[in-house]
Amino acid sequence: MTHTVLIVDDEEDARELLKVHLKRHPDLQLVGEASNGPEALAIIEKSQPEIVLLDIQMPGMNGIEVVERTEALPIFVFVTAYDQFAVKAFELNALDYLLKPISKGRFDQTIQRIRSKLPSSEKNEYKDLVSHVAATLSERKGYLQRFTYRSGLKTAYISTDEVTMISSADQYVEIHTTGKKYLLRLSMDYLEQVLDPSIFSRTHRSFIVKIDEVVSVEQYEPRNFIIHLKGGLTAKLTRDKKDDLNRLLTGRP
Repeated sequence: MTHTVLIVDDEEDARELLKVHLKRHPDLQLVGEASNGPEALAIIEKSQPEIVLLDIQMPGMNGIEVVERTEALPIFVFVTAYDQFAVKAFELNALDYLLKPISKGRFDQTIQRIRSKLPSSEKNEYKDLVSHVAATLSERKGYLQRFTYRSGLKTAYISTDEVTMISSADQYVEIHTTGKKYLLRLSMDYLEQVLDPSIFSRTHRSFIVKIDEVVSVEQYEPRNFIIHLKGGLTAKLTRDKKDDLNRLLTGRP
């Protein structure tokens, strides 16, 4: 029996690797690929694939949002390149996942699990499970604790305790620590959701700062301010975010 598959990932190399893995399974038929959330939604609604291999972190609309917005009920397999806090949430909620870089053995194991569910009414439970994952990630115990940074064959782990500021850089973000910075393919909207809001504040669409790193705030335009941080870093602050930052700095409710 043939099962239809959609691949969704904003990185072309990642999509190509998934297609290589799929070719080893003749019963899996690729019906499309998408590089972003809106494109994925359109293909899901039109083609009704049975399986969707879905990247979690994509610019604009992440994988969880894709699942929540679609009316279709395929089996979703999340593909992730970031650290284990999310993986643990998926395991807890019985969702399958593939951790980048994806190995042949792990991919085959996932396919075996999918085959055992198709066809099955269990597919109908996936949207509730995804909603539960989203809620889990928003709880305090689920806040991001570290970043994973890969350079060649080396994988480094950056604790959020070390982070002083995060700034946007096109489709990437720069994670600033004392004396260093790391370029990661994440979005500011995603980070605003998964970082502890009692420790980090989104002060501008392009900046997130650690509260304890703030030294002073200086106005330079009627509606804009500059935040001076320890170590000489600066970040932008908009007027509509100023009161929120002041409450965090002063401890007022």
